Amino acid sequence: MSSKKKIYKPPFVPGKLDVAPEGHPSYVADRRNAVDLNGSGEVPSDYWHSDSPEKVFFDNIRNYPAITFHCSSTGQRGVALTELIYGSGLYNACKPVHEILPPQLRHVVQCSLTLRWPGHSPMSMNVALIKPGQKGPESVLLGNVGSQIANGWRDYYELNQKRDQEGGVLLGSGYVTYSHLRLHQIYTRNGRDWETTISYSLTTGSNKMLHLPVELTFEVLSHLSLQNLAVLSLVCREWREFMKENESTIYHNAAQLHNFILASSSSQRLHEALKELYSQRSLRGVNSWKELCQRRLQIQHSWLGNAPSRIVQHHTTPNPRVHRIKVDESAGFIITTSGSGGLAVTDINTDELLWSLPDTYVRAYAHCEYSSGYIIFDRFTSEKEIWRLSSVDLSSSVSSSLPDTIQTQISPGGSHPGLFKPHALVQTPEPTRAYRFVHPTLLVAAVDRVYLWDLPSACLVQVIENIQGGDTTFGTMNYVELSARHAFLCDGHALRVFDRGTGRPVLTLPSNKLVYGRWGYSLKSEPRNQNAVGSVLVELEMERRRCEPGRDQRHYLDEFVAAHVSSCGSHLVGLLSSSRLIIMPHFERAIHNIFDLTLDVQLGAAHAQSVYLAFENNRVGVVTGTALFLVHLPAFSSDFMATPPPPIRVFRIPFFLDPQQLSSVSCLQMSDTGLYLNWKPHADDNEEGDDEAADDDDDELDPEMQENEFWDSMADPATFAVLPNGDYVVITNEHGDGHMTSSSDVFSVDFV
Repeated sequence: MSSKKKIYKPPFVPGKLDVAPEGHPSYVADRRNAVDLNGSGEVPSDYWHSDSPEKVFFDNIRNYPAITFHCSSTGQRGVALTELIYGSGLYNACKPVHEILPPQLRHVVQCSLTLRWPGHSPMSMNVALIKPGQKGPESVLLGNVGSQIANGWRDYYELNQKRDQEGGVLLGSGYVTYSHLRLHQIYTRNGRDWETTISYSLTTGSNKMLHLPVELTFEVLSHLSLQNLAVLSLVCREWREFMKENESTIYHNAAQLHNFILASSSSQRLHEALKELYSQRSLRGVNSWKELCQRRLQIQHSWLGNAPSRIVQHHTTPNPRVHRIKVDESAGFIITTSGSGGLAVTDINTDELLWSLPDTYVRAYAHCEYSSGYIIFDRFTSEKEIWRLSSVDLSSSVSSSLPDTIQTQISPGGSHPGLFKPHALVQTPEPTRAYRFVHPTLLVAAVDRVYLWDLPSACLVQVIENIQGGDTTFGTMNYVELSARHAFLCDGHALRVFDRGTGRPVLTLPSNKLVYGRWGYSLKSEPRNQNAVGSVLVELEMERRRCEPGRDQRHYLDEFVAAHVSSCGSHLVGLLSSSRLIIMPHFERAIHNIFDLTLDVQLGAAHAQSVYLAFENNRVGVVTGTALFLVHLPAFSSDFMATPPPPIRVFRIPFFLDPQQLSSVSCLQMSDTGLYLNWKPHADDNEEGDDEAADDDDDELDPEMQENEFWDSMADPATFAVLPNGDYVVITNEHGDGHMTSSSDVFSVDFV
């Protein structure tokens, strides 16, 4: 049985060549570039090994660092000094040198070595090839030859280092230190010339990579993270100057690497590339690609509690009781409907009322949808009224459902009454129960079918029939969602997914399961760690457990209150009424393997009622009766499997802890830089004379008491009622009615 010899890798000691002991093969490293002597890229790659050594020997020896050899019977030859990827040890270090020499040179007892360096006088030394032995003269080992060369270089280095009075031997504008030089190999070529190479790097100043063609340097830097780029600027003066001179190109490439802009974007013009991607508030003060990268990194860190964030109140007058919220950060406004009627569009930064429709025109508690410049809200009937931004280009669309006279005759208020124009009036042939708009499609759900309109043309493009599924009936329609390929319906019995292409159901996820996925997550009753100074987030410790498919035939009756799909249409999240978040990455794959590809997250106490769900940029916002949670999901790969379980990070925002107000939240929106919800102002924020609101504030709990109640609730068990057939019904606490709040404004958590 043969055993593999261990590779010997001794530590490097300045002044001593690394030589493998006899019987140990040395570590042999590959050359990075055996010819490009100064890294300028002017010499073709690997010229040495393409059988053209003369160019290296004769054309470059006077201009570049080199070590030259000559034997007594041969002429002088140069050997390149170049950077290598090297290891410890010397190739064939334990082999007698005469064994590798051709017969005509085995009589040579010594050779002469000349060290040359730009700007310095050459130094010559003799290298012995024969040594005295017990039985007479014998050949020295190749490693001994290497040691003699290394000692010669040490002497040469020390002599010139003292002359330069710096931390190394001068090379260009920088200095090479002895500790960064290594002898790599000694061997013969065609039995005539000694050759060796030495590896080096610089302590300050010049860097060989900076002598590469600038396009090649850009290519290398385009693969570095922002953190590495920041470190690179501190390496030396040359790197700092190079980074400064080429900042725009380097950080444009970095923005592509980190997906801050599209990888296909070739535009170097900052605002041209960003105007469709980010809002003005996120770009405030950004005037370069470097500043863009810094801002995007700061926003990412802020969402994770590693950078400051803040709570902001937005006064959305004239709507004193905010019901629905839509945010367009790119356009810079917030749209709200009210519990007392009316619709308002206010400036996101100044709270200026830009545009409004009166409470006599828009009904109380009107639902509102918005995307890509289109506002949709419902009248008292099943009609859906559509308005569009005046700037929306309709040159390619012809509306098939024009606005009625009521729309055209109303006079909007605000400082910009022409901001929106009436676009269309959509009328369904039957009463409807829920609707959702994801540009360009408006989905409206009735009792037994779903209608889909193309909104720019206001044209009905599809009807999905028989959504009740024959014998299976819907409970209360709680929410609808859509993507380019699917329609999603949430009701009291299940979360159902329909293929828009065929109109057929492809997934029914019942709301009566005790176990949904292989991995379950729950919160521990203590914070994970301290948040960053200025952050309003507190991270919670997650507990993970492996689950097995339940064999219990009884049902645990819950209901899906909402569902959202990612913007790419691949990842699905559903919220059960018991503060339970069901996550299905690549749900189309999970259709045939639900258990192994589904994650089940219990957000706090199971008896706390779920209130609202939002999903944006791989972040999930959840309002329950006990807290406002922010859930960060990992980037799910296309071949995702829940083994090992993916990391999920959960935060809460202690500012929003009042159970009464949490149950009154009627909208939660997430954007690139913020999270928005309706919340009652504190007593100090109420207008004078608002006695009703002030009276409500008398019932507010002390923040410390609310904090204690939250942690106490974590230990409360789930509550069930048992039906005669043995099934369980999940019981949740209802702290209040969302329509009973006397006043509420839009509050946001700003991460920019």
